[in-house]
Amino acid sequence: MSGLKPIAVTLLASLHTRLALLANELQTERHQALSLLWLGLALTFCLVMALVMMVLLAVVVWWQQRTIVLAAFAGLFLMAAIYFHANLKRLAAGLEPLFAASLSALEDDVGVLNSKPHESQAG
Repeated sequence: MSGLKPIAVTLLASLHTRLALLANELQTERHQALSLLWLGLALTFCLVMALVMMVLLAVVVWWQQRTIVLAAFAGLFLMAAIYFHANLKRLAAGLEPLFAASLSALEDDVGVLNSKPHESQAG
């Protein structure tokens, strides 16, 4: 029974370290995601306002051809949306999995725990 106590203490210490790493990663990811979200929302708002003003200005300047102007802007925005959608899919496909460092550390721990019985038998 006394041989199990050091193993249990080691496992609990390892679990504590891994949970601390996981919590740190979660906090970092959350902070980055919120920062990106707010910046993206501010950028989107400013771009939408600028585009609305551009379209209104173009319609006022070329009032006689307002249908052509609106159709041209609609086509331009549709092409831009397709371009951004393709880039978004490409970026999303290349994202690193969430908690990659924690999962890697846990895999290393499992590997070490699996190799210990073999080492003690060899000695």
